[in-house]
Amino acid sequence: MKPLFATALFAGTLTLAACDFPMSNDPANPSNFEAEYCTNRGHTYEARQRSDGSVYGVCKFAGGGEMNSAEYIQINVTGAHFKPPS
Repeated sequence: MKPLFATALFAGTLTLAACDFPMSNDPANPSNFEAEYCTNRGHTYEARQRSDGSVYGVCKFAGGGEMNSAEYIQINVTGAHFKPPS
């Protein structure tokens, strides 16, 4: 019984190890709420990287402007302004 359990445990571990989870800053990833919110309103989304390695999103508008995507969501959902972390 123990060899069967060990084999099943090993096979399950290998199966899970083969999973490739999408990156959170991938605009094609539907779990990226900022990208989804921005593109559903007719804008384009761009992920950018700061010099410290952190990633942030930008909504780019058809008229040529752009805004931090977190700030864009905050303004449109609550009407409030906030200073996003820099």
